[in-house]
Amino acid sequence: MKLSGLWPALLTPLAEDRTVDHQALHALVEDLVPRGVDGLVPLGSTGEFTEFDAGERAAILRTVVGAAAGRVPVLAGVSGLSTGETRAHAAAAADAGVDAVLVLPPLYWKVADDRVVDHFRAVADAVGVPVVVYDFPALTGQPLSPALLGRLAAEEPRVVGAKLTVRDLMAVTAALAATRRHRPDFAIVTGFEDLIPAAMWAGADGGISGMANVVPDELVAMVEKAAPLNPLYDEVARLRIVRAHLREVPPALKVGNFVKARKSFKNFDDNWDSIEDLIKARSQDAYVAIEKGMIEIEEALMPEKPDVAKAGALVNEVMRRYNAILAEIAKEARAANR
Repeated sequence: MKLSGLWPALLTPLAEDRTVDHQALHALVEDLVPRGVDGLVPLGSTGEFTEFDAGERAAILRTVVGAAAGRVPVLAGVSGLSTGETRAHAAAAADAGVDAVLVLPPLYWKVADDRVVDHFRAVADAVGVPVVVYDFPALTGQPLSPALLGRLAAEEPRVVGAKLTVRDLMAVTAALAATRRHRPDFAIVTGFEDLIPAAMWAGADGGISGMANVVPDELVAMVEKAAPLNPLYDEVARLRIVRAHLREVPPALKVGNFVKARKSFKNFDDNWDSIEDLIKARSQDAYVAIEKGMIEIEEALMPEKPDVAKAGALVNEVMRRYNAILAEIAKEARAANR
C-alpha cells in the first residue's frame, strides 16, 4: 500500500434511529471511488470513531472494505483510550480486510516519547498490516515531535507513514526532514485541506480529507495539480472540468428542475469540443457511444415534459464511459509520477 494522493476521511452516515446506515455508507464509497480518490479512511475523526462500540466499528469496516472491493486501499482508524483497546480494534480491522491501520497516540494521559513508541509497536504487533501514525495535537494533547517520527521511521519498519493534522507548515517540513533521512519512502500526508498543496510542494505525499466527502472532484484535481507536473494531469483536469456540467443533470432531473438540467447539459455540450480529442484518442468506441448518447440525451430533455427516466439512464451511461477514460488517464498520470 502506498499512502499518497487524496484519501477521503469517510463520514459515517446514520439512520433516523442513530444506527449506522450501511446502505448509505456503501453508496458513499461507490460515489467516491470512480472520482479518482487514492484510498479510503473510515473511522477517523470525520467518521466519529468515538461514537461506536467494537461491534459497530467492525461492521462499518466490513461495509467499506466490501464496497471498495479492492479498487482502492482502505486505511482504518482503530484508536481507543488505551493501548489494549487500540490493539483489539486493530486486530478486528485486520480481520475485516483493511489494508492498513491509522493510530493515534495514547489518549487522555500525556506520556513520554518512549511510551508513545511502545504504543505504536504494540499495535503493530497485533496486526499483520502496516501502521500509519496519526498526529492531531489539538484534540489529543499529545503532539508527535519530529524526533519521535524520525525514531519511528528509523526503528519501526511496520510504521509506514504519518498523518499530520497540524496548522503549521513548518511542522510538516520538520517531519519530512526527520523521517526521510532514514526512510525516503516514509509517507507524510496532511489533514487540513488548505495545507495540502504547500505540503506537497515541500515533499509530502498528499492528504486525508474530510471535505472530500462533499467536494471530491475539486480536491482530487487540487492534489493532482500540486504533484510534480506531468502533462497527463492537464488532460485529467480538462476532463474533470467538463464532466462537472454533466454531473449536475441527474440531481436537477430528480427534483424536477428541468431548466437547470437543460442548462447543465448545454454547458457540457458546449465544452465537448475541448476534450473530444482526448476521448477519441483513447477509445474510438467510447467516443462514438458518447456522441450518440449526447444526441439521445438532448432528444429526451428538450420536450416540455422531458422523459426523465430515459434522460437519467442515458446520462448515467455517458458518464460511465466518460469516467472509464478519465480513470485510465488519471491512473497513468499517477503511475508516471511515482
